[in-house]
Amino acid sequence: MINNISKLKDIYLDKFLSCKSNFRDCSINKNNHTNLVNSIKDCINFDLVKNIVFFGRDVVHSTDSLSFDEVNNELLFIEFKDSRYKSCKNNVVEKGEDK
Repeated sequence: MINNISKLKDIYLDKFLSCKSNFRDCSINKNNHTNLVNSIKDCINFDLVKNIVFFGRDVVHSTDSLSFDEVNNELLFIEFKDSRYKSCKNNVVEKGEDK
């Protein structure tokens, strides 16, 4: 039996095949051209979907990638951030600054 996430995955891949990517490519830091993660797990580059749906207008902010967890029946909207942390205490980030 196909779950709902699998159906959504098929719809996205059918409509936005040109937006298929992986986490590594979606996590590129544009300032220094490095990847924030090395995972090559398949995903949809949601920024490219946004450009198609909104005809290239930069009026809508979106996550970087969309992935489909068919095992847990979940959608994963992922935003990659390159941050410098000023201080940490007891594993809690007290202050971060996005580059």
